[in-house]
Amino acid sequence: MVADGGLLLITCVSPIGMLPNLLRRALASKLTDPESSFAVRTAALCRAFGPHLRTLVAMTRGVTDWVHDNMLNPAYFGIMLTLPMVLAELTASFDVLGSSPRFAADWRWFKELCGPHRDFNRHLLAEYRAGGHNFFDHRTVLPLREVGRNAALETAALAVGTAVCDWETRGGEPEVIESAVRRVMAGMNDLPGHWTAALDEFLDAFSTPRLTPEAVAVMPLFGPLFGRETIYLSFEKR
Repeated sequence: MVADGGLLLITCVSPIGMLPNLLRRALASKLTDPESSFAVRTAALCRAFGPHLRTLVAMTRGVTDWVHDNMLNPAYFGIMLTLPMVLAELTASFDVLGSSPRFAADWRWFKELCGPHRDFNRHLLAEYRAGGHNFFDHRTVLPLREVGRNAALETAALAVGTAVCDWETRGGEPEVIESAVRRVMAGMNDLPGHWTAALDEFLDAFSTPRLTPEAVAVMPLFGPLFGRETIYLSFEKR
């Protein structure tokens, strides 16, 4: 539907950036009874996650709307469209123009940025891989990291998403989620210690038999952890 030379604007997600909210989704399943009314479930999750959201300086959406969109909407698990998936689909016909966040620096000589060898899409993917760990925590920007480690971290994050979806929709085992989170933690041994400490705090809460919204509301390490979840992309059609 895009004319030659026209623009395509889309969003995709970072699985690493989605991790904190995927884990909140797992906690939400423990905090509420699916047989309860929508209003009752909403109220409980607002009590649990409202204090987390108030740590976000640029938060513009109301807590209730956020809970409906991210914690209760069954379509949430259908949005795992990643940047590599987008590029695999579009590279034959489109060149990327830009992204938000702007994670791709390009130090190539300007005369290389024209003609058939400019390869913007491949360059964006390489920068995404090298900086992928920075999607995990919106408060932190770290130096680039070995691409293979970030690729493995993204794979582990996708496995968490699958485990949480199974837990919620098919009655999967909580141990599968716990094991998937530990694989993520194993891939973070060279990253800030408070990241794994926050995930440890999640595991403690998730294993609590009678978890309450009030206990989740005051999680000091996991509470303020939000990822850079959504990526905006612009493309030009050749």
